[in-house]
Amino acid sequence: MLRWIATGIIVILIVLDLALPSTSLGRRGNEDQVRSDVIGVDKQIGMELPFLRMSTLSGHLVSTDKLIGHRILLIFERSVDWCPYTKARLVELRNALEATPGLRILWVMAENQINERTRAFIDEYGLRDRIYFLLDEDSQVIRRMGLLNPTLEPVEKGVPHPATYLIDREGIIRFVDVREDFHIWLAPERIVAELEKIP
Repeated sequence: MLRWIATGIIVILIVLDLALPSTSLGRRGNEDQVRSDVIGVDKQIGMELPFLRMSTLSGHLVSTDKLIGHRILLIFERSVDWCPYTKARLVELRNALEATPGLRILWVMAENQINERTRAFIDEYGLRDRIYFLLDEDSQVIRRMGLLNPTLEPVEKGVPHPATYLIDREGIIRFVDVREDFHIWLAPERIVAELEKIP
């Protein structure tokens, strides 16, 4: 019962936050504009996705070389435990891409951000059916991709700058969006439009 109340409060707060008038300092929600806020990450476009191997929430290993032949949406995000913006983006993406054929969605989080609240949220919304949630041990992959957020807040230790990658069927990175401001994320409609450019 408490979980339902907590989830309801989070949803109400997100709706209020998105409904309030926004300014350049107070803007929240999704946007169509592509960003490259972390120096050098956009230079990965056109390169082959490095070999990445991580565990799912169920303990199964997933490696990117086994996904060649599929388009890949690779998301790096903060936390599904304490970040309401990450939760909102996750549900938005699942709804927008639920029926997209030939797409594998990989959602990467620092392993220290995975706990029972994370698992409860993911299971409550049935998100595992569409998305591979991957645990990045010691944020190794996050560091390797140049995405580590060097924040000093203890709760954010090891988290990445929010990033979105699209990889084609040959394993080549075709699109990158990376942000320092986690309050504003790339609109799922823009991701769908970019996916249409990848055969």
